[in-house]
Amino acid sequence: MAKIRGLIILIMSSAALISSAAASAVESSFGWAKQQIALSLGYGVTLPVGGQIDNLGYFQASPRWGIGISDPLGGDSWYRGNFELLVEGLYLHEFRPEKGDAGGANLAIRYNFLDGEKFVPFVETGGGVLGLNFNVSRQRDGFSELAYGGIGGHYFLTNRMALTAHWRFQHISNGGTKRNIGINSSLTLFGLSYFLN
Repeated sequence: MAKIRGLIILIMSSAALISSAAASAVESSFGWAKQQIALSLGYGVTLPVGGQIDNLGYFQASPRWGIGISDPLGGDSWYRGNFELLVEGLYLHEFRPEKGDAGGANLAIRYNFLDGEKFVPFVETGGGVLGLNFNVSRQRDGFSELAYGGIGGHYFLTNRMALTAHWRFQHISNGGTKRNIGINSSLTLFGLSYFLN
């Protein structure tokens, strides 16, 4: 009986050490001045919200660079995490109902929740500018603004590489400077993130 109890204690201690090592390896990717690069690809479909344009579909590619602007906050609480500043390039290709393109960049803030071992959920919000060339009758092409809010998460495959998924509510508008009905969309993105330090 003593041998079995000793074996159980040894197994539990080893599991706790492995778990703690995995958690600290993942958490070591987040903090002040810690950087990441990423590429996400996805699909957006417009939402008929408030008389906005509907039935528009587009593909989006977003290369991204991020840097930690805080060390982990929140002690041992469920909301333990850190803030990140992100710079993101944007390429959108409209394929429904017509064909068109848009390109630009945005700046975003993300809060990473660091309570897990391999999975790091986050919330994010950002905005930027686009050169829009969509063939949509109620939305004028040219200079436009983009704003979004969303949720997502990293699933770490190694200490430095993670699969990343996001869902965003994204709004594109020219602020009423020209014909403008606005484009509200549900955007889902998947990609890879590489943590540099």
